[in-house]
Amino acid sequence: MIGEGHLIKWVLSAKTMEIMRGNAETKCLGLSSSVRRKKTRKNDEELFEDQLIGCMCSYAGNYKMTGTAERYFQHMESTGDSLTGDGGTDIAGARVDFKGTLIRRIGKHPLSFHLAIQPEEFHQDTLYVLALVVSYHEEMAFGWLVGMMEAWEIEIFSRPVPELFGEAFAVKAPELHPVPKMRWQSVL
Repeated sequence: MIGEGHLIKWVLSAKTMEIMRGNAETKCLGLSSSVRRKKTRKNDEELFEDQLIGCMCSYAGNYKMTGTAERYFQHMESTGDSLTGDGGTDIAGARVDFKGTLIRRIGKHPLSFHLAIQPEEFHQDTLYVLALVVSYHEEMAFGWLVGMMEAWEIEIFSRPVPELFGEAFAVKAPELHPVPKMRWQSVL
């Protein structure tokens, strides 16, 4: 269980936002969004925003969890071709998947969100992290890492919220665990 004291704030600079926009453009090539499920082709602006939010959350999560952005860039290098996907992992060498979303309603508290994973994106042996973007523009972005839960726990504690997430696994934010910092050791 988590509370307000477990939220981890992140901020991205103008230079980092420029990199995030470039990465989002790359990921848009030949891609459709699994976030906004519409019968018609997704418009380019919505697709770009979804990818940008994903890139920001992945970068911030990598940085906050590992202490560096190195694994984010390793991950982007290995999965830059959006047609191959990332197999549900956002940190190179680890089964961690950041599920990011934009807070669209001003004043909505981070703990009022759900960690939601569509069944076709759900992978065993994966740690899922709820990441939120509070605000973004060309000069900066900021948000929160809210909480995390392992796949096996999500299968047990998930409660359907079909009006919001369809068939997705969904866990309320307060039921998540605090986001850990990871320690990496080189294997030589």
